[in-house]
Amino acid sequence: VGMGPLRPKVTLNTIELKSVTPTKIQLAVKLDVQNPNDFDLSLKELTYELDGKGVVFAKGEFQDLVTAAAEKTTVVTLPVEVSVNKALAVLEQLITRGETLAVELRAQCQFSTPVGFMGVNVKETHNIYGRPN
Repeated sequence: VGMGPLRPKVTLNTIELKSVTPTKIQLAVKLDVQNPNDFDLSLKELTYELDGKGVVFAKGEFQDLVTAAAEKTTVVTLPVEVSVNKALAVLEQLITRGETLAVELRAQCQFSTPVGFMGVNVKETHNIYGRPN
């Protein structure tokens, strides 16, 4: 008797600073979804929080349906918009001085498998580097 679907591994690839305006900051949070199974998995739901200096400055849900291809790694990009007013204390060192900020990502993912749903939790820290290209 088989053990059923193997749990995919979801890891933080990068957090990129895309743009900064007087009112908002655009980030691209990229996740690697490694599917060890010999069949595709569907990412049905993903909720996330971004924490810097112990303050949650962004949270939300990713609602685009993504297929994690069998026995491959699929990159999922979360477009994240942060209000400058909400995040200013956390991001001041990044915006004004171009310094690095350690950001923790906490996410919960729900995958659809041939035998039902499977949850995967993510908790990883990544650095955001100041001054977008």
